[in-house]
Amino acid sequence: MQYQIIGKPFPVVVCNLTDSETMINQSGSMAWCTANMAMDTTTKGGFGKVIGRFFSGESLFLNR
Repeated sequence: MQYQIIGKPFPVVVCNLTDSETMINQSGSMAWCTANMAMDTTTKGGFGKVIGRFFSGESLFLNR
């Protein structure tokens, strides 16, 4: 993965991934993506992990 931080008052990170790479994002952290990207939302980690994220205040779902 190659990345670049651009912008002064509100910086953004632009990431360039290869075909075999996956990035996991926090809920609401991704502002845009190009047309050749595919996004999948999961509850990765099983029931115990989902319950742990629920009680810690984190999002129940992960965006890949």
